Amino acid sequence: HDDEHPWIGEWGNDESMERARKVRTAMTMMLDHERLGEKIFGGLAERGWSTYGWTPEMPQYREEWTIDYDPDMAKQLLQEAGFGDGFKFGYWIPPDVAVVIDPEFGEAVAQMWVDGGLQPQIEKTAYSARRPTLVARTMDIPWAFTTDGNAMPKDTNAIGSHVPRAGSWGSGIEMPDEIGKLWQVIEDEREPDKKKELNADVADFFNKWRLYSPVLNVV
Repeated sequence: HDDEHPWIGEWGNDESMERARKVRTAMTMMLDHERLGEKIFGGLAERGWSTYGWTPEMPQYREEWTIDYDPDMAKQLLQEAGFGDGFKFGYWIPPDVAVVIDPEFGEAVAQMWVDGGLQPQIEKTAYSARRPTLVARTMDIPWAFTTDGNAMPKDTNAIGSHVPRAGSWGSGIEMPDEIGKLWQVIEDEREPDKKKELNADVADFFNKWRLYSPVLNVV
């Protein structure tokens, strides 16, 4: 959490956290979902509306989760955060696991950040070599990746399911206690609609702080 990592906030420091949130939101606003879906996936992709896959037609969806493509607002947020001239940052695109991330997509995202005035420095390290830094929580750059998250609210967000799932995929992110403790509450809840609302509360944390920038759901 320094000027060389403006997208990272210092937990407990409200000013630092808000600055980082603005930077991450600006980076999201630079991404043109429709153009990426058409040019990279030939139209065989839907917009990713939120972390863990809620979409506007779902009862649990919250309007504030919607972050539209808005390059002008992105510039304004960067100005407010003190980075109107942009900044350099590493950006990992795994080159060897096309089953979970299309390198061409990752590069197109980087180009949109360049168009927005940022200077991403693409890193193409094999997944097996980079994975230890995810596990150890020492990785300090953004990365492109794919999850099965967009299917979860529709298919597995009832009794017996959680977002995120415990013990399955470690995305290199630690949650605060108040969010982590919801896991057991969700586990114990037997009313499906209530379980969905609790899961939405967890998703709200990720969407509010823009810890992921959901872009596309490939269909």
